[in-house]
This record gives sequence, structure tokens and C-alpha cells, in this order.
Amino acid sequence: MNYALVGDILTFRTGPTTEASWHAIFHDVAFEVDCIDVVRHTGWSVLVVGEATLLEATSLRMLDLSQTPQPWADGERSIVAQLSLASITGRRVHPA
Repeated sequence: MNYALVGDILTFRTGPTTEASWHAIFHDVAFEVDCIDVVRHTGWSVLVVGEATLLEATSLRMLDLSQTPQPWADGERSIVAQLSLASITGRRVHPA
């Protein structure tokens, strides 16, 4: 899933038939991002928990859509959602 941090709000796009659009909106959700470097045997993981909300049409018109994530994969991603940053945790992984 493509995402962007705009201020203190995590913004992401999703499609109308995705699990995110059906279940996550207006509920507390967890959003995790991980990165691993298989050559160096390192990595990191960040977990954000907060309430996801859809942007209303009036908010979308005022939003600079260039600041929203642009999907790489094919398919409709017409829904812009935002996740409050109620809780942020993370860790780095180092070689043994």
C-alpha cells in the first residue's frame, strides 16, 4: 500500500472494494511498515495505531493531491483515507 506522512497524519489511497475501505474506516487500525536489508542483515519496523477516516469531497478539493501517495499498481485507488497517529512504536534489527 502506498502511503505518505502529511504533517502528523498518515495518508493512504485505497480502492472501493478493498479490505481497508470495508473494515478499517472509522475504526482503530494498525498500519505497519517494514524494511529489511538482506545483504547487511539489518532492518526496521514501525507500527502506527490510530483511527482511519475518509476524506470528504470538500476536504479532497482543498487537499493538494500531489501530497497524497500515488499508486504504483494497477487498479482503482480513488479513496483517500487518513490515519491519526495515536500510537507509534518501532524497532531496528541488527545482525547478531
